[in-house]
Amino acid sequence: MSESSLRILLIGANLELRDRLKQIFAQIQGRALTLESVDALEEAIGSLSRQGHDIYFVALNLNQDEADKILQRASANGWAKPIIFLVQDAPPATRTQLIKAGAAGCLSHDQLNGPLLEYAIDHALEFVPAMQKLRRSEVEAATLALVASRTGNMVIVTDSRGRIEWVNDAFTRITEYTLEEIRGATPGSILQGPETDEETVAYMRERLNKGEGFELEVINYNKSGRKYWVQIEVQPVYEDTGELRGFVAIETDVTERKRAEEDLRLRDRAMGAAAEGIVISDPNQPDNPLIYVNDGFERLAGYSRQEVLGRNCRFLQGSGTDPAALEKIRECIRERRDCLVELLNYRRDGTPFWNRLSIAPLRDAKGRLTHFVGVQSNITDRKLAEERLAAANAEILASNNRMKRDLEAAAKVQQALLPTALPHMQGTEFAWIFKPTAELAGDQLNIMRLDETHIALYLLDVSGHGVPSSLMAVAASLLLSRRRDISTPVAGELVEPPTSPLTSPAEAALVLNQQFIQERTAPQYLTLVYGMLNVNSGEFRYVSAGHPGPILVPKDAPPLALEAPTGLPIGLLAASYEERSVPLRPGDRIYLYSDGVTEAMNASEEQFGVQRLLSRLCQVRELPLEESLNALSKSLEEWQCHDCLRDDVSLVALEWKK
Repeated sequence: MSESSLRILLIGANLELRDRLKQIFAQIQGRALTLESVDALEEAIGSLSRQGHDIYFVALNLNQDEADKILQRASANGWAKPIIFLVQDAPPATRTQLIKAGAAGCLSHDQLNGPLLEYAIDHALEFVPAMQKLRRSEVEAATLALVASRTGNMVIVTDSRGRIEWVNDAFTRITEYTLEEIRGATPGSILQGPETDEETVAYMRERLNKGEGFELEVINYNKSGRKYWVQIEVQPVYEDTGELRGFVAIETDVTERKRAEEDLRLRDRAMGAAAEGIVISDPNQPDNPLIYVNDGFERLAGYSRQEVLGRNCRFLQGSGTDPAALEKIRECIRERRDCLVELLNYRRDGTPFWNRLSIAPLRDAKGRLTHFVGVQSNITDRKLAEERLAAANAEILASNNRMKRDLEAAAKVQQALLPTALPHMQGTEFAWIFKPTAELAGDQLNIMRLDETHIALYLLDVSGHGVPSSLMAVAASLLLSRRRDISTPVAGELVEPPTSPLTSPAEAALVLNQQFIQERTAPQYLTLVYGMLNVNSGEFRYVSAGHPGPILVPKDAPPLALEAPTGLPIGLLAASYEERSVPLRPGDRIYLYSDGVTEAMNASEEQFGVQRLLSRLCQVRELPLEESLNALSKSLEEWQCHDCLRDDVSLVALEWKK
């Protein structure tokens, strides 16, 4: 242990434990340890908020809610200082829960000694920075994976030697190569072709060999041989040790931009080779006739110089010329000032062209008007481009409308999987609420009759939002409903007597997880709570896969959040699942809910929370089952900030009356 001074705050310990710790700290050599203590929880939380101590020791004669409150406040303050819990006769599950919630350690009273506390303090001082770094890395990795999977740009991840490890869907769509085809190859070996610039390739190779990034544009070829331009930005990725981990390349298809730039360069060369039309008129003569035209005008209008001199320039007008533009020209001539108009004119052969006409008055030294000079430019190409752009915008709008209709149709498909017809089981009542935040939701729920004596109900929540999450939710719902060895019909009544034994909730979660792991193609995963009720005995069996457990609302006792057995979310890794059983008495209710309920925030960024949910369910206990859900939904709407980020809200409830 290094030479240093530490302030330690002891929270909630009795006098005996305080004296014991003081004696042990006094025996630790090489570090000045100052021990302070508080009894009241609010005082402890205030100290935690001020970050005035280096380490916090919390004695577990505080109840679990108080311990959770301390950890939540510590989390809200960024885990700036470590917290070590001192427990007495605490089961392993409690210790594990505290460590998972962010505690830096969990020590037993009867094992406290100098070496153990010395080690615990050193470990705790290293724990918080390590956890902060781990959480940042996890958030950054999840964000990068989500962005890379959804971006329209091509993303390539390689090892330190430039060999492909991963590509996103956009890469496959544009290049036509799948990851399985090109894994281990270098991008250049499959994408470069005859017109790929060799100097650019050499430059890329040089930068990669040096472990450096670069940004450039180059010609590539897809699997079918189609040539396309890409803008490439490559960045190296280094380990904390300084060792090169690999490279990440983001490629943007800029083919259309390159074509537009080439068209523009061609147009610029043409303008440089052909001067604009220039004319001069004499307003001091009747009808303001032309007295000069250049070669550019002859090429522009198709008239010879001899044909137009002495005439007013109105001979360029025709049936398509805008009268408003003509009136603007006449007004400027009358007022003897400059003007700029764009109007449709006609060549000698009757061919229309768009003319950008700039007129300026010329005055002599005394300020008297002598002439008008007109500069005429053929802007037909630009006008046509504007028309094409307007047409393209109209097409984009039409595509957006089609996409919206498709989303609405997909939402209807998802809605069709909800339990429109509730099972009819004597002595049992059901209700549900489903409020997605967008057309397509990541939540899904169902209530199903399995046989004459069993009902299954579940609620699942897919990570993320939008189309990928909705598709996964639909797929999971169909998997839970398509086979009897997982469940039975999508909703409603049993069609025919069962011929195979029922699958337990734990087995249902296991089968679903195995299916998604085998078919995993996206970073999404889902959480699930799945329950099965024996309508004769009132036994309710349930399993949780990363999802909050059910809430039991007894007929004559306060609501209780049932234990959620530890289980990984569906679709992450191979896992086993443990189920729980609770006996219901007549009049008891069970509620399943999504995290959109407890994580709903008000304007002060305060979550609705489990405790508030339990309190509200207690208040609506005497209402009929469906009305209790409606009242709870109304409470959520009143609580939630309208400008806050929202999540899907789903609720499923049953009441056993038999």
